[in-house]
Amino acid sequence: APIVIIYSDDQKNESCSTLNGGVSEEKVIQNFRQAKNGLIIVVDKLQTGFDEPKLHTLFLDKEISDINAIQTISRVNRTCKYKDDCHIIDCSWHNVNVGNIRQAFNKFCDMAISDFNPEFETQSVAHTYRLLQSSDPYLQWFSRYQHEREDTRFVLEMEEKYGTKKSQFVGKWSAIRNLVKANYQETFWNAECGCLADYVDNAGQNMDIRPNQLCPLACKYSPLDEELTPSILRVVSNELVTSRGIRTLSPRDSKYKGVYEGTQIDRDLAYHQGCTRPCLLEPYVKVALNVKGPSFVKKAESLVEGFYEDLGQHGVGAFSELYDGDPPHAPHGAISSALSTAALLSVERMLDKYREDGK
Repeated sequence: APIVIIYSDDQKNESCSTLNGGVSEEKVIQNFRQAKNGLIIVVDKLQTGFDEPKLHTLFLDKEISDINAIQTISRVNRTCKYKDDCHIIDCSWHNVNVGNIRQAFNKFCDMAISDFNPEFETQSVAHTYRLLQSSDPYLQWFSRYQHEREDTRFVLEMEEKYGTKKSQFVGKWSAIRNLVKANYQETFWNAECGCLADYVDNAGQNMDIRPNQLCPLACKYSPLDEELTPSILRVVSNELVTSRGIRTLSPRDSKYKGVYEGTQIDRDLAYHQGCTRPCLLEPYVKVALNVKGPSFVKKAESLVEGFYEDLGQHGVGAFSELYDGDPPHAPHGAISSALSTAALLSVERMLDKYREDGK
């Protein structure tokens, strides 16, 4: 890169053009503008009228002040392609220009100049974040916080472990949490059937066997006692699980429709009264792995494998929205379902984790 010098000629010093190999000041500036990189050493010149957008960095080795300071540093504030910042490096004695420039902007531009250093602050924040990511609280809690920050029970757990002993929040909400759990189990659990009611109304418990009862089991903070989970899981496995997802109703129910066919009404009934949903595999596999551990991995793999056999039947290279409740479980509904795809990918991710842990 060329290095040139520009100053006003006088009789005491060599001429500027002599030091620049005989090139005139006008030609020096022209060559500088055309070069990709370059350095100009300037002595009391180019403070006004010099407009070069590519000028990026200004080094100051003498004191500047007042309007002269603003004119000087403004040489680098032009914009051009690939230029998104500029630098002013103060090499003056004790960095006197830092204060002078701040005073000049305050006086002439009614503008305050902060001490904020974007580059330094970015590096500082990145360093602090790396330290945070390796800290125990981050490793233990942050992932859960992202998924459960709206869950009162998670907030209660955090407050009970790390909050004040006489927390008003804990005093108020822990009683509500305990009340909800006690009433939910008492209301929905049916010991005779070994599972949960589908819903409860004035007529009492409705004991249709549906996949809704997977919901409280899949929750991080289940409202049920843990010892009830295996029984409920057993009922769901026996009544609802197929090689193409989870049925929406048990085949033993008189309302069950195992094939998605017929009129619009018939199909709508089958949609909710028997057809299987691949998207329900995610909570089922999650609960089963929690209960049975690695021994369930093979079974879970078999529940997923069948879907790949059907990739060319209903929609090419896509997973369908639903399947018949009866064998051979033909695909129906939307030919490419995001819900089905997401659930199957989630199951694969859970299985990968168990495979890795088992190595």
